Amino acid sequence: MLKDETLKLLEGRNIDFVDVYSVCAGKVYLYQKRLMNYFGNYERWDTDVTKGELVLDGSRVFDVEYIGTTLDGDPYWYSAELEEVIPDEFVKMMVKVRETLTGLNLTDLAQGRILLEGDVIAHNLAKIYTAFAPEDVCYFKGTGKASIYMFVKGLPSEIYSEITPLEFTTVIMDTVKNTTADGKLLVLSTLIENNIDYEETDNEVKATFKGNVVLTIKFDDKNRITGIEGNLN
Repeated sequence: MLKDETLKLLEGRNIDFVDVYSVCAGKVYLYQKRLMNYFGNYERWDTDVTKGELVLDGSRVFDVEYIGTTLDGDPYWYSAELEEVIPDEFVKMMVKVRETLTGLNLTDLAQGRILLEGDVIAHNLAKIYTAFAPEDVCYFKGTGKASIYMFVKGLPSEIYSEITPLEFTTVIMDTVKNTTADGKLLVLSTLIENNIDYEETDNEVKATFKGNVVLTIKFDDKNRITGIEGNLN
């Protein structure tokens, strides 16, 4: 679940999808990069929705709950609790996430069926739901004609450890390069979620990481990142 300080970044704004995505993306993208390193190479995946298990290469088993599904040729996202074959016990987390979003008046994101268009794509939705999950989790996409997204639980605590300066730079720049995000919301939320001290001015954020490593992130008047400066050695 996002920290209250992170959610306060959205106060006083005419909140849209990009705003919400921006405060979720950095935290979750970091976790996803670490998850992929932890999983390593695998050739096949499977899931047993009656057991809440993800199985990689027939032998590596992970506990999961289900987030949602998409279907080739269908322009909608379907929340997992709409799938009758999934027992209620394996959608509890997603039900809680939807309740939280409703309580924050983010009702468009709490619907059981969501039209996928523009920036509203399945991976971005999964990142938002992962950020609002009541416990630390990553997500996994099982790809096929019908794709299923799931929360992966019980992972090593190192996956959720504090971000390093190099990871921070990579996460921020990859996110703004590959998706639509408000640069300042992305930077501030990622720092807050990782308990990194920072100082903010109108067009600059100076962040101090462990080891007294200082990075300065600069923005233009539209909150777009214009540069990151500092010593990563």
